This record gives sequence, C-alpha cells and structure tokens, in this order.
Amino acid sequence: GDVFSVLDSYSPSGISMLLILLIPAILIFYTLGWKKYHSTTNINNMTKKYPSYKEILKMDEKQAKKIFLERHTVDMESLLEEMIDHEEEMGSFKKTARGEIKPAEQMILNVFNKEKSSEIIDLFKKIDNALKDSEEGAPNLINDAFFAKFASDFHELFRKR
Repeated sequence: GDVFSVLDSYSPSGISMLLILLIPAILIFYTLGWKKYHSTTNINNMTKKYPSYKEILKMDEKQAKKIFLERHTVDMESLLEEMIDHEEEMGSFKKTARGEIKPAEQMILNVFNKEKSSEIIDLFKKIDNALKDSEEGAPNLINDAFFAKFASDFHELFRKR
C-alpha cells in the first residue's frame, strides 16, 4: 500500500517518457482549449446585442430592470446616448418634476442634456471621488441619475399602457 510503490514499477526512462508526453499535452490543451473558451466567453459578453433603451422600456418590469442593469454595467456610454435622445424626444424626465426645479434636481436633469451632459458627469465623478474618500457607502451620483431616469421613464410608460 504505499503511494510511491507505484513509481517502483516504472523505470526512470518510463517516467521521463510519460512526462515528455504529458507536459506538452497539458500545454496544448491550455492554449487551444481552455484559453480559447475563456476568451470567446468574454468577447461574447462584450459584443452581445442589447435591446435599445426604448425597447427596454416596453418590457415587463422584471426583465426591463435586468436588461437595464446589464447594459448599464457593460455599455454605459451608448446607453447614456440613447437616454439623452429619449429625453430630448419625450422630455419625460423633466415632466416628472413637481413645481419649481431645484438646483440639485437640475443637475440630475443635466446628465440627460446633450450640451451639459459631459460637464455634469465630470462634476459628479469629482463629487463621487470626494465622497468615497470621506464616507463609506457614499452614493454614486451618476448611477443614481441613470436609475432615476429609468424609473421615471418606465413608470410613465407603464401608466400609459
């Protein structure tokens, strides 16, 4: 019963022959099989075709939230462009404001304004970074703006259905 007694049955040349065959086989499997599988999985996630923002708004709530979160995570820039276009076309986010728009609310609305978006996002990034340094669990203002607009647009369309 000793594990090493198995090695006694092999001659030194037999063990070296086994290693000579086994090591290249493992390297070939890794380079052709394992590595290829993982790289195509990542590429598929990056090139996955997502529904447009308008299509997401027409989905049932559970599916819309799931797809919106995926797109927000993977494809935030093009999602922002579509959300800006939607806001310019519909003005839906601005319509949800009750009464006079306060400066803090206007900043969030400006995230979805073509002329002011990049400037306000840069400002929000600076604020987010300052808050991260001073508070644990500080809010992410850019994400909050995205989710607020999505919730506003989704529920506005939901009421019209």
